Amino acid sequence: METHTNQHEAEHEYRYVLELYREDGEQIGQAIIDADWEPAIEWTRFERLRHHDPQTNGAHPGAVIRPVWHTDVGEPYLHGFSVTLPETGQTGTTAQFPIHYFARAAQFASSKLVEMGKLADGELFRYLAMAFRCQNANETSKNRFAAEDRSAATAVLTTQAHIDELRQASDHRGSPHSGDMPVLVPQSILDEVSTLTNETSDREVGGILIGHLCRNTEESQLFAVVTELIQARHTVSESTRLTFTSDTWTDVRAAVDLRKRNELILGWYHSHPIAQWRQSTESDEGEQHKTLDFFSEYDRALHRTVFAPAYCIALVASHLGENKLSHALYGWRHGLIQARGYHVPPEDLDTQWIEDVPHEGG
Repeated sequence: METHTNQHEAEHEYRYVLELYREDGEQIGQAIIDADWEPAIEWTRFERLRHHDPQTNGAHPGAVIRPVWHTDVGEPYLHGFSVTLPETGQTGTTAQFPIHYFARAAQFASSKLVEMGKLADGELFRYLAMAFRCQNANETSKNRFAAEDRSAATAVLTTQAHIDELRQASDHRGSPHSGDMPVLVPQSILDEVSTLTNETSDREVGGILIGHLCRNTEESQLFAVVTELIQARHTVSESTRLTFTSDTWTDVRAAVDLRKRNELILGWYHSHPIAQWRQSTESDEGEQHKTLDFFSEYDRALHRTVFAPAYCIALVASHLGENKLSHALYGWRHGLIQARGYHVPPEDLDTQWIEDVPHEGG
C-alpha cells in the first residue's frame, strides 16, 4: 500500500513497565514494555476523521502519549493510556486505550519467564501495567517515536445515502460492537470469496478488498462500502499462510487504476483450509484451531504491516469441507485487531451513488 512520508513524532514523558503475577498473587517478574504505539496513534487519527469536521483531515503536530492512572490504587499503576493529536487553534483529538493494549507484550514477557523456569508452560498469569516519568531529557529523547501521517491522504466521499437506512435494509453478520464504523459488504463479494475458496481448498488463497469511505454530511457518520474484490495473483500460496509479493501489489494497483473510480484499498480477504488442516497430522493449525473462525498470529502481523490504516478490514473464509464455508470479519478497534460485524445490503440496492460524488479531501 502507498504511504506518505510526512513525519511527526509521538513524545513520551514516561516509560512503561509490566508486573507479572501468578494466579495466587505471587509476583514473578517485571518487564519493560516495548510497545508498538503506531496502531494507537492511527486509531486516534481515525477517530478524528470519524467525528470531526472534514477540514481537520490534514497534517498535525506530534502525538502525545500519557498514562491514565488506575482509579483505585493510582500512580504508578495504569488503567490505560491516552493519545492526543494536537491541532492548530483547537484542543486536539484524544483517544483512550485499555491496558489490554499491552497483552501481547505481557505474553512475550511470560514466554521469557517460561524460558527462565519461573513460569510453567501454559500456566495462567496476571499482569499490571505501570508508568514512570523519565528522569532526564536524554531518556525522553530516546522514547520519541516517529510515525507516518496518513491522515491527509484519506479520501472520503460525500453521499446522500443515510447509513441508518442502509443498515436497516441490510442483513447483519458477525460480532456487533457499538463503536465500530459500519461496513457494507455486498453478497456478490461474499459469493466470489466462497467460489475462490472452494476452488482451492487445500491451501490459502486471497484477494484485496477495495471501495470507499463515505459520509452523509447531514449525519456526519463515516461508513465503508466494499465495491470490488481483486483476486491476489503472484502470491506465495501455502497450506497455512498466504504471502503477497511486489508483483501482487503491482497487479492490484493496475486493476484499481483501470477502474478509475477513486477507490481505496479497504483491506483483504484470505481463506483458511480448515478441513485440510484437520486431515493433516503435520499441521499445527489442525490441532490449535478447532473453532471455525480465528485470526492467526501470522494474519495479525500481515494486517499490522500492510493494512495499518484503522479503517482496514480482513475477511476470512474458513473452508470446512464439502463446500461448507464460514465467513468472519476482523478490523481495528482501539489499536487492536478484533472480530467485528458487518452488513450485507440487499441485492437490488442501487450503489451507483457511491461512484460519482465529490470527495471531502485527499
